[in-house]
This record gives sequence, C-alpha cells and structure tokens, in this order.
Amino acid sequence: MPEYILENNKLLNRAAKKALLSMKVVPSQDHLYCLQLAKWILKNPAVKTDNPALLDKLDAMLYQWNPKEVMSFFPDDHDLLSGLNQEPLEVGVAVLNQLERGLR
Repeated sequence: MPEYILENNKLLNRAAKKALLSMKVVPSQDHLYCLQLAKWILKNPAVKTDNPALLDKLDAMLYQWNPKEVMSFFPDDHDLLSGLNQEPLEVGVAVLNQLERGLR
C-alpha cells in the first residue's frame, strides 16, 4: 500500500514503522513513523532524557510541522541506521538523539 506521506517511504521511516509493528503498535499513516516511534520510546519509563521539553517538541513536530522539514533533521538515514541492530528501542533512541542535536 502506498504511503500517504511520501517521507514515510524513506529508510528511516520504514525502519521506524517496522519497529512500531514489532512492538504491536499500529502506526498512523497520517504522521511520520520516526516521530511516532520517538514519542513511544520517550514515554517508555526505561528511557531517561535530560530534556523534559522534548515530548512537547515532539508533539509539535508530529502535528504541526511539515514532514519535509522534520526529515531535514535526518540528512542521511543510512548513516543514522548503520551499525544498529534495528531493535525498536535502539532505532527510537537514535531518532531521539538526532532530533535533540537538531533542536539545539
């Protein structure tokens, strides 16, 4: 099935969708999968962040930003994913780390 948001065809979003599905989370086609994964990971009590405003920023990015703008934080998704085992938590943390770097 074709993606409603073209950016969801990128490698990073395909990996995020796979991670969400592996955790039995049904992702919405209306939003970038990488942001949905990042939000899910951030809500996980096992994940700690020193940026408490990150969840609010994620919500703004998820619902208000243009997907193309968000994906500018990930200029090379192959680099971001290389060396990862593609485990859901690992992919989600990599997305969060990249977003935090870009939001500084």
